[in-house]
Amino acid sequence: MLTAEPLISGDLLIIPVSGKKEALSAYSLTDGHRVWRTGLGGERVLALAPGRPGEVDVLTRSAYWSYLWRLDVGTGAPEQESAVLRDAALGERVAMFADRPGGPVFVNLGETAGAGHGDLPAMFSVKPVRGW
Repeated sequence: MLTAEPLISGDLLIIPVSGKKEALSAYSLTDGHRVWRTGLGGERVLALAPGRPGEVDVLTRSAYWSYLWRLDVGTGAPEQESAVLRDAALGERVAMFADRPGGPVFVNLGETAGAGHGDLPAMFSVKPVRGW
């Protein structure tokens, strides 16, 4: 079962994969071979979006936090340590849209009311913050 929509970037199909641990894999669109696989800490992949040129942005969730990763599209290697999205109003199904100067835009696709979380916004964005 897919946890997020696949993403095509250049000649790669990037897709979340399930198993003993969640992961993200990229496959060549020309011959179908796997180009890379990354575990991202075994966290559940919620959404993928094109990032800056040569990068893909990945939203993951652990038991307690959500994280925003920026990966090199050619190798799957993280460009930097993931950003923790503290108190982000994310539902179970989320779409993420390309990085903007103010940060990526998230859209809650499922129910936005109830589920023990109060009301969730239909759409919001986040800005990078330095420090705690």
